[in-house]
Amino acid sequence: MLALSVRTPSHVRKLMEKQGYKFVLNHSAVKPCYWFRKSIMEGRTCYKNKFFGIPTWRCIQMTPTASFCNMQCVYCWRLNASDVPMSQRWIEVPEGKWDDPEEIAEE
Repeated sequence: MLALSVRTPSHVRKLMEKQGYKFVLNHSAVKPCYWFRKSIMEGRTCYKNKFFGIPTWRCIQMTPTASFCNMQCVYCWRLNASDVPMSQRWIEVPEGKWDDPEEIAEE
């Protein structure tokens, strides 16, 4: 039986692209962190660089499940169910063929 690929819904994809996300394959997304731009344009860095010497201008926000996480963690930067209208919310993580982690990393 051929399983269809899990895809991020188009309305969610448009919203996330407007926020600066770039999609990788079918359902993964990546976005440079806030300090990426600040460090390149203004030479400012976040606390991770200041206190720990981490090159934060290389940080990204990455998720292999761009719009299907239902954990709703307090400080999560990802879209979650409460961010979209009730009629467009997902109840469960969809079944289907998920992108291979190695392919996501290569892209």
